[in-house]
Amino acid sequence: TGYAVRGMASWYDWESGSTTAMGTPFRPRAFSAASSDLPLPTCARVTNLSNGRSIVVLINDRGPFVDGRIMDLSYGAANALGMTGQGTAPVQIVALPPAAPPPASTAGSTSTVPPLPMAPEMPAPSQSFLQTEAFSQVNNATRERDRLLKAGIHGVLIVPGLVKGRSYYKVQIGPLPDGITAVKVIAELKQMGFHGFYSVEQ
Repeated sequence: TGYAVRGMASWYDWESGSTTAMGTPFRPRAFSAASSDLPLPTCARVTNLSNGRSIVVLINDRGPFVDGRIMDLSYGAANALGMTGQGTAPVQIVALPPAAPPPASTAGSTSTVPPLPMAPEMPAPSQSFLQTEAFSQVNNATRERDRLLKAGIHGVLIVPGLVKGRSYYKVQIGPLPDGITAVKVIAELKQMGFHGFYSVEQ
């Protein structure tokens, strides 16, 4: 109660692992966040002070572990706030009272920590991604992601999944907001020697 701070926020993805500090599955596209100050779980309203966008997130993880930052946002939350392009943004964080409804895009907690009232995860609108490859080893996926990022391609994700009981790590680029962006990314991939990529809807 009464928690209202301003500072720099960053965002994180699968590189942090697949489980939150609460023991729940980490969903990069859900509206969640990591805080070193607030109790788990807590709902908070986060406002991007550079563009005025504001969303409610569920704080279910610990972090950030970089000096000078007050919150790590999931990719979905950061994308909704318009900050995935630059990586960090000045934000205002206001903790909501325990009776406040949780963000619609977060799923119910299975942790033994007494949870806030949870709403079921709402399906997000379909979004377009380009998948470059699926690897059985996360290290290979990480190398490909780093290669793409080094080439200046933004929004590169590592998405784990199961195929016939085997773990795979898919390297995807997106979400792509429009056809023009997709054409530009496709041209960049071809210049880098990628030819086996394809479009996926999620």
